[in-house]
Amino acid sequence: MYQPVISVKDKRFSVYRLGQYYLLISIGSKRLRISCVDQASSRCLLMEAYQMDADNSIQYLTILQQLFREHPFIATSAWKKVVLCFENQQYTLVPSALFQENNSADYLKLAVDIADQAVKHCIHTDLGLAVVFAVDESIANWLQKGYTPEHCCIIHQANSLIAGTAAYIQAKKLYAEAKVFVLAETGHMHITVVEKSQLLYYNRFAYNSSDEFLQYILIVMYTLALNPGVHEVILAGSVVKDSLVHKKMRNYIRHISFSEKPPYLKFSWSFKKDLIINYFDLVNFYPATNYLNNLKFS
Repeated sequence: MYQPVISVKDKRFSVYRLGQYYLLISIGSKRLRISCVDQASSRCLLMEAYQMDADNSIQYLTILQQLFREHPFIATSAWKKVVLCFENQQYTLVPSALFQENNSADYLKLAVDIADQAVKHCIHTDLGLAVVFAVDESIANWLQKGYTPEHCCIIHQANSLIAGTAAYIQAKKLYAEAKVFVLAETGHMHITVVEKSQLLYYNRFAYNSSDEFLQYILIVMYTLALNPGVHEVILAGSVVKDSLVHKKMRNYIRHISFSEKPPYLKFSWSFKKDLIINYFDLVNFYPATNYLNNLKFS
C-alpha cells in the first residue's frame, strides 16, 4: 500500500506541456517523492510525497508499480527529462581526478556493503568529484524502462544536495566564509560544507536525539577547523525555530540561520515556505543553472 503525504500543484501545470518539464522521482526506503520544474520559466509546478509501506525491495517494487498504474501522468514518457534519484547510505565520494569508471564497485566496497545491487556514478565536473553509489537493480531497471533512455538519468540524493547547496550559496552571495548547510530529516541528517563554490565536505548521519544532532555538526566543524563562534550554520528540513535542538545549538554555535526558498526557482502561493524548506533536496534538482550540463552519468 502507498499513502499520499503531500500533493501540491501549480495551476499552470498542464499535461499538454510535459515536453518542456523536468520530472524528478526520488526513491527512498519508505517513501517516494516527486517534483516537476518547467524549464522555460524555472518554476516548480508540482510536489508530491508518498509513504511506501514496504519491508523489502520486492514489496517496494510492487507498490511502486501500483502507484504508477493509478497516477494520472508520471508514467508517461513525454517529459523533457526524467531524473531518478536514489536515497540511501550506499555511496562514497571520489575526487574526479582519481576516479576510474572500471573501479567504481571497488571504491564503494571500501565504504559500504553493496551485495545484490547495481553500481552507478555521477560526476560533478564543476566541483571536481564523483558520487559513486548503489541502487536496487530491479527498481532502477523497471523505472528506466518506462522512459526514453536518452531522456532519463540516475543520480543519488548526495548529488542533489551537493549541487543544490553550492548553487544556493552562490545565488545568495554567501561567499565571505565557509557555510555549513544542514538538512534535517526523520532519523537522519545531511551536512554539506561549501566555501566559495567549492565543496569541503558532505556526509549523511543517522541520529536518535537532539544531542547527537548537535554533536555531528560540531564534529564536522572541528574536523574542518571551522569556528562555531564565526562560521554560519544554515538549517533546512524538519528543524524549526526555538525547537529543542535549535535551542541547544544556540549554546554552542553563534551564527545560526534558516534556509530561504531557492532564489533560482519560482513558486506559486500554494507552495508554502515550510514545505519548500522541508524538501530542499527535492526542489534543488533544477535545470535553471545548467545543473545537468555539469553532471556526467554512468
